[in-house]
Amino acid sequence: MCFFKKKQSPLELKTRRCLKELTARTDFATIKYTVNKIVKPLEKKKWYHLGQRKVLYTCKAYIKAGINLDRFSFKDVEINESHREISIRLPKAVIISYDMPSDDRKKVYEKVSGVRKPFDSGEMHHCFMLSEKAILEDIEKMGITEEAQQNASSIFKAALYQLGYETVNISFNSAK
Repeated sequence: MCFFKKKQSPLELKTRRCLKELTARTDFATIKYTVNKIVKPLEKKKWYHLGQRKVLYTCKAYIKAGINLDRFSFKDVEINESHREISIRLPKAVIISYDMPSDDRKKVYEKVSGVRKPFDSGEMHHCFMLSEKAILEDIEKMGITEEAQQNASSIFKAALYQLGYETVNISFNSAK
């Protein structure tokens, strides 16, 4: 049995080669954020607590976002060679990695007076868990994935304009 393929033009071959290079990585990270968070534990003061107990911690979280190119297919590419136009649908940007290293957690202020005990490691750990939860909940509000999509679009457009396309349309599939 013999299969015949439509002969590809030099532009289509260059485009295919360029897209293979761009999509060779599974996770195409296009942005990295460092989020600094100040953590102040809330303490319910009881009538029998004599004195004050205040503490401030800081922590950093590192967030990478980009395109998961496992879901990219050449079926998502449309070329109109006569108009030198290309349209590509990329997967929607996602958070690729999130890291909040313990090395970047620091106590910056502590004041304990009266007969109060300092905050222990369990209370400190609980504070950091709450701050991590707050950062994760705020990721959508930060616009990280939108900015990752803009960056991916710019990278793909720059590469495709260099191949000679006059019009490059990049769109993003809805999340699956």
